[in-house]
Amino acid sequence: MALAPATVTVNDVYNLSIDTALGLLYWTADDGGVAGRIGLNVSSTSGGGISQLFVGTGSSDSINRMDIDFDAANVYYTVGGGTDEVRRSTLSGSGLTTLVSGLGGPSAIALDLTNDDMFFFVGGRIYQRELDGTAISSKLILGGGAFAASDMQVVPEPSALVLAGIGLFALLVGRKLHRRGF
Repeated sequence: MALAPATVTVNDVYNLSIDTALGLLYWTADDGGVAGRIGLNVSSTSGGGISQLFVGTGSSDSINRMDIDFDAANVYYTVGGGTDEVRRSTLSGSGLTTLVSGLGGPSAIALDLTNDDMFFFVGGRIYQRELDGTAISSKLILGGGAFAASDMQVVPEPSALVLAGIGLFALLVGRKLHRRGF
């Protein structure tokens, strides 16, 4: 990755992610210079302190879609433009690692941090890999590569505490109805 230029723009904004613990907003946008150079940007959720963390050297090296592991300070992202890879780097752009290549153009990505998995979409299939890039599996969603997904999100399972609360609520409502003769 190249060093960030002095100019930070908000043209063609994609990939919004919020670190609620630190009050930071991350997004990708055209860097305002060379067409196709997409930069990873950050600011305070209150609107101040905008800066660019890193920028691709061109469209074949720029973030297409991303998801962030805030605890590990890593960004996982897809790269298009003929490169067709899934990558991981730190939020500053260092420690760049190619996790997946040779499957076609990945268009969407989502992290399941609870199970240390990532999911990404390529030509009608959703692939699942561990966060280190190993143990790949795939599920055919729709035959052929006739469509592409632009966004994915992992929805965590309800915790045992939430399920216990729902069960307690149902028990209390059931007792109340029983006392009334229902």
